Amino acid sequence: MSERSAYSHTLSPTLVFDAGSSSIRARLVSADGRIIADASRPYAYASEPDGGDLTRAFDLHGCWASLTDTAREVLASGCPPSAIAITSQRQSLVFLDDTGHPLYAGPNTDLRAIFQGAALDIEHGDAIYRTTGHRPAFMMASGKLAWLRDTRSADYARVAHVLPLADWIAWRLTGEIACEPSLAAASGLLDIRDSWPGRWASPLFTELGLRCPETPLQDADTPRGSATGADVPALAGLPVTVAGADTQRALIGMGVGAEGGDGQAGIVAGWSATVQMTMTHPAMSESMKTWTGLFPASGLASGLWVMESGAGDMGNAWRWLAETLFAGERGYRDGRGDVYGEMDRLAASVPRGANGVSVSLGPQAMDVSSLGMRLGGIMFPVPMTLSGATRAQICRAALESFAYAIRANLEQAERESGVEATRIALGGGLTRSTTLRRILPSVLGRPVTAFAEHDVTAAGAAGARAHGGVEAKPDAEMAAEYQELYEQWTDTQERLGALLG
Repeated sequence: MSERSAYSHTLSPTLVFDAGSSSIRARLVSADGRIIADASRPYAYASEPDGGDLTRAFDLHGCWASLTDTAREVLASGCPPSAIAITSQRQSLVFLDDTGHPLYAGPNTDLRAIFQGAALDIEHGDAIYRTTGHRPAFMMASGKLAWLRDTRSADYARVAHVLPLADWIAWRLTGEIACEPSLAAASGLLDIRDSWPGRWASPLFTELGLRCPETPLQDADTPRGSATGADVPALAGLPVTVAGADTQRALIGMGVGAEGGDGQAGIVAGWSATVQMTMTHPAMSESMKTWTGLFPASGLASGLWVMESGAGDMGNAWRWLAETLFAGERGYRDGRGDVYGEMDRLAASVPRGANGVSVSLGPQAMDVSSLGMRLGGIMFPVPMTLSGATRAQICRAALESFAYAIRANLEQAERESGVEATRIALGGGLTRSTTLRRILPSVLGRPVTAFAEHDVTAAGAAGARAHGGVEAKPDAEMAAEYQELYEQWTDTQERLGALLG
């Protein structure tokens, strides 16, 4: 646990549970958006042999133990919370029977429904996308229900509730069952075409040959009930809300959506990197490349949709590069060295363009209409007797490629929505990279407000704005050079795609 500010800075701290992509975290967030204390635990996963090699299943008992452990740890800071807010990764689902017994529990990385989902996309892909704004089906509730129907028919027949992970946590805390719309929409459960926040997509599920119970919808930030304190007595009586989808709450933490209206763009560069832009209408990609979802109810943001174009596993790629380049060094092995800080310092020591070195580690423009494996790698001029690729050049090239992928997705979101971004904010773990914060405005050719306090999700879940937002404007000389380098990057991406085509 770490303490970020003194209790004197807080008036009514909120305990935020963030069940994100990489861990379960609890944070105490002050009324002015400061992180007072935080704790994290890894997810617990279950072995389910009948699910096959693609299975990624939650051990809900272990996950609940992790969550309650984090609560006890932050409560030990001596700052009593006045409320609880919950956010979670999207497309993570729990199916319950009418007694509350879990029948399915999996994160957004669970791939066991890939074959059922592919079959749904082939036959009904257009209807799925035009109704829900989301595909591929294997990631969504439709694919996971189809998998359960085909492999565990008795369990499928007992499904009484389909809950996003945050809603399951709220149920465990309060005993009240409901679904928050931004999370339900992100799992393909809602028809969001005509009205905000949409309605259950029951006619679509009937067309798919599936049954999906209609659990009551309850807007974000609406009290779900009071914590019973059954496992953590200190939480008893605290009001509980489900804040909604983690990415959208990160936008709220950066002030995106606070003014309502079209074109406010937020870039959340964490384990994955996502560009979302607010819209006052539910525009969807004609080519079905992007996602359309809901902005959680939060003041003026009520009634907004989001166009989303995601670059993929950006933070994960940066982690892999750290492991690949530094795994043999003592600071990396014992966890005492600032490996990511060293990578950033190395990157800053290399000129723009990384002396001809280029990196493709996965992040690129989103296209959910055509998913599959892609080629990537580290490329540099040869023969190596004349020029070799150094660690510094590779780090620089990786961060530049991340900036290019962000630009490709921002421009795609604008193109597919017909809305131009009026402001751009950057948050997430990768904002710790000074180099990325410095080069991104020039790569985009637009001002960017970056939040060095990278935990914008917790602040947003608490209904506050994170600290540390600093606007940086593009440098004309850098922007001109990066325009040429960006065009080279897009050409390389097309060529790599063609190699597997």
